[in-house]
Amino acid sequence: MITIADVINAVALESGLAPEDLTSDIRYQTVSRPRAIALLLIRQLTDKSFPQIGAAFGISHPAVIDAIKRAAHYCEKSEGLKALYLRSYRRLT
Repeated sequence: MITIADVINAVALESGLAPEDLTSDIRYQTVSRPRAIALLLIRQLTDKSFPQIGAAFGISHPAVIDAIKRAAHYCEKSEGLKALYLRSYRRLT
């Protein structure tokens, strides 16, 4: 079973960030966009609820929902973020 930590570690590795960066409150796009990708993957690959995911990142569940919507949009518009999503997904499955 895939855990939240597994997803955070995979996205961090694929994006060149530290796992702590993804759960921090850093707002730079170089961190916030991979964080959104991690949130999307957590929702897709685990059975965690929005509040549970938010608790792991220190954010509210509406913020999780918003970030997941943004991540889906990023994957449609940015080849780089789509590639990050796919590399992370493959690493986890």
